[in-house]
Amino acid sequence: MNYSLSISDFNENFENFLKNNQIAESINLICNTSHQIMISGNFKGKIIRLPDLDNALVQLADKMRNDSVTPPPPRSDHICIATEIYRTGGHGKILNAISEQFPSHVIFTDLFGRLIAGQTNLNHLISAKALSSSILIGDDLLIKINNLLRLIYAISPKRIWLLGHHQDVITILAALIFDNGKRSAFIHHCDHDPALGATIKFAEHLDCSEELTTECSLIGLQSRFIPILAEPSKSRVKFLGDQLVIASSGAIHKFKGSIDGIEYCSVIKTALEHPAVKCFHHIGAVDEDFKYYLRQYIQVAGLNPEKIIFPGQVSSLTEYMLNENINTYISSFPISGGTTVGEVQSAGIPVLYFDPSKYDTPLLSVYSVYASPELQWGELVQIKKILFSLLDQWQSFSDKAFNFYQEKFSREKFINEINKMSI
Repeated sequence: MNYSLSISDFNENFENFLKNNQIAESINLICNTSHQIMISGNFKGKIIRLPDLDNALVQLADKMRNDSVTPPPPRSDHICIATEIYRTGGHGKILNAISEQFPSHVIFTDLFGRLIAGQTNLNHLISAKALSSSILIGDDLLIKINNLLRLIYAISPKRIWLLGHHQDVITILAALIFDNGKRSAFIHHCDHDPALGATIKFAEHLDCSEELTTECSLIGLQSRFIPILAEPSKSRVKFLGDQLVIASSGAIHKFKGSIDGIEYCSVIKTALEHPAVKCFHHIGAVDEDFKYYLRQYIQVAGLNPEKIIFPGQVSSLTEYMLNENINTYISSFPISGGTTVGEVQSAGIPVLYFDPSKYDTPLLSVYSVYASPELQWGELVQIKKILFSLLDQWQSFSDKAFNFYQEKFSREKFINEINKMSI
């Protein structure tokens, strides 16, 4: 099976626990093993499947299920089960779009304990249309699984949406114990790292890129594409005059590192060297050390460091870009983005992006989120050529970006796709 990881000694340890009816120990073993794999960082873009752990989850669910208890008939409500939620990224947008389309109860497993500890303020993060929202409590994983099962039985949903993190054993086990996953839609949004559940045949398997939809279909899953939902801009950017105002955005870890000797600072330098570029905005939280390093790098190159603008985190990416007349976007490098690219293109802003084929991580080689292949670059010298092309054909590239958003990222596209589901 492609992009899969076999784990030495896991099966023997798991079988010993299961044979001795050590349920809590079995659950902890699966969770801890997947967690260590995830946080190692060794498999990003290279491995997405953990078949040994998935097989163990199925066995464990069979053992934990009480066959004398039949799941009640489905009612009209839905359940969205997620690990936690954030203020940025596509994770929460998908959850809220589901809650706004279907009558849904939102349940957070809080696997890492961050919600109950108050590290995230849930105010305004969950759609007001959700029927309810709750956080599972419990001193261990087994207690949380049993508490979640009680809620599922009480609600008896029409559909269970699984939005758990890579190592969230609670979501997968509860869905399998309840009815073998017959009412569950597994949203494979953790698709660049090893994740539990990625090989299990739930009623629906939903992938957030066309590339992964094809890949997951190859292993016999009934994979369906759903777009990375991106909120639309209130209006489109207009090209004023003959100057390019460029932006990039995102968590700074996406911009550290290099490919073929190219670093993010050299991308900015190359852009600022172009005679038509007025300034370069980096939107998002940036530490002071990185700001200082970047500005020094630009100054040593003989350019004006004041042309780099750091607005920090903004409440609305597209509103900021509209207000600042930003008309060109460079996707994050060396780690590419997804949701943000959709939002940017909703404003009709052309997106330059690094050639995905140059990654040594095949699962990060995603082309399907970008409107214009002509704006792809693989060497710094190509950026300058692309910027000249933008000057001459900006409106054409803008129209492509906006139309592409409508076809690939819009809420209408998202709703159309999930309404095709069989459950």
